[in-house]
Amino acid sequence: MGYAPTVLFALLTTAHAAEPFVGVDYVPMGRIDLLWADSEQPSGTFVGEFDGLVSPPLSAYAGLFRGDHWAWTLGLSMARTRTVTWTAADRRTLTATGIRPALDGQRYLLPREVGAPTAWVGAGLYGVIPIARDRNDAYGEEEQSAANEGSREVMARIGGLGGRVGVGAEYLLVDGLTVGFRTHLWGYRGQRFTEDALLVSTLVSVDAALRVQIEF
Repeated sequence: MGYAPTVLFALLTTAHAAEPFVGVDYVPMGRIDLLWADSEQPSGTFVGEFDGLVSPPLSAYAGLFRGDHWAWTLGLSMARTRTVTWTAADRRTLTATGIRPALDGQRYLLPREVGAPTAWVGAGLYGVIPIARDRNDAYGEEEQSAANEGSREVMARIGGLGGRVGVGAEYLLVDGLTVGFRTHLWGYRGQRFTEDALLVSTLVSVDAALRVQIEF
């Protein structure tokens, strides 16, 4: 059997054995969110990790159960801004996009049964993939080069990478409906450029979320 058929067979058997689910996490906004905005910590683009759009208080995820003890979840969010300026001579278009994928693994410590609580431990990775463009039909070669450099600086403010470890508890109300909570210790690394320096910042914190999950 060739490589491609082997991979396809493995994917099909994995999908057949897995049990899919979808859910939402709710993290209430607190005073720190307001203080963060007042201290001018957001990226200034509306699409960075801490700007409130790519990582909102209510976030959705999808996942697969593998056997009795493992679950894998995938989250994906995106925000994009586009500003077009028309003048008598030209048109300038500025765009900024943040795409935020997240992948987590959960290991259940107790069997999952209807009418009984269970607990899990987990870890995951997430990040913001940046895209920025500055386009103008009137730009010459030097002007476009300067615009590209400005776009790279914008992407540096948007992009970043984070990781988290945590624990959670769930209660299977009925077959297919679970409520619970989770808490994570997470760290996020971002960066931005100034005229003569590269600033790298890392934020480490703990958050907690309420969770509702529907299983198929």
